[in-house]
Amino acid sequence: MADYAKIFKAYDVRGVVPDELDEGVAEAVGAAFATMTGAPAVAIVHDMRTSSVPLAAAFARGATSAGTDVVDGGLGSTDMLYYASGSLGIPGAMLTASHNPAKYNGIKLCRAGARPVGQDTGLAEIRDLASSGVHAAVSTPGTVQRKDLLSGYADYLKALVDLSGIRPLKVVVDAGNGMAGHTVPKVFEGLPLTVVPLYFAAPRPVIERDGMLIMRDDDRMPLLPGEAEETRWVRFRSLGDGQVNFPAIFSKMAQYGFSSWAVLEWECALKHPEDGAREGAPFIRDHIIRVTEHAFDDFAGGSADRETNRRLLGL
Repeated sequence: MADYAKIFKAYDVRGVVPDELDEGVAEAVGAAFATMTGAPAVAIVHDMRTSSVPLAAAFARGATSAGTDVVDGGLGSTDMLYYASGSLGIPGAMLTASHNPAKYNGIKLCRAGARPVGQDTGLAEIRDLASSGVHAAVSTPGTVQRKDLLSGYADYLKALVDLSGIRPLKVVVDAGNGMAGHTVPKVFEGLPLTVVPLYFAAPRPVIERDGMLIMRDDDRMPLLPGEAEETRWVRFRSLGDGQVNFPAIFSKMAQYGFSSWAVLEWECALKHPEDGAREGAPFIRDHIIRVTEHAFDDFAGGSADRETNRRLLGL
């Protein structure tokens, strides 16, 4: 049985899939959310994790079982869900675990107008309803309507500022292997911008590799236009909450023979950047791997006698 007290946090629901958060839990939360809000309809959006699609479908089943209609926005970002909640005037649910590793997923909830739902504003009530399995019995279940929210979201963003005087620009956009790879092309559509995409393409199901969330099939950072292999640099960005496996990253650098600069980005609102750099330099130095001059194949392909073998083994 799910431990609802564990997965219900201060402002959202979050847990390991499927051990803590599965389709049964998502369905129960969907029914409880619909019952708590009493809204005629709710909007649902999900991120690119492989577990998000079935969890979103389960949430929708729960909501419709309580007689609430569902506006299914499909793949999108959290801010797109908030836009939908505001523009449609209905509560919303976002299936995502943000920066957490791929094994996690979660549910962010809001009332109509994108008003937040936290422990003191309805989340505790949803938890109790979901854990008890109690929701309003209805004779007619709700329906699910698929709706394109991305186009309206992009138009809304572009209406926030006066774009009449925008000049042609070449813009390098790092989508960070996240939902920006899905939303940015639509938002920039029709603008005089030449976009150089990094970790961008159409989002694919997220996978976890070396402690990082990625959506690409390669392990290497792409070269910028005009950048030579021997002058490339590499940047490491923490995904938050210490989830990055730095030893694995430096192992990859050694594996590919990386020989250029490593830059540590220091992002802290309190500590002075010089102090951060002073700590970061020895951190990088301590993680650098000194690569051997001989690979295993060099030894495997050569001849050896008893004395050579003893010497190699230190006997």
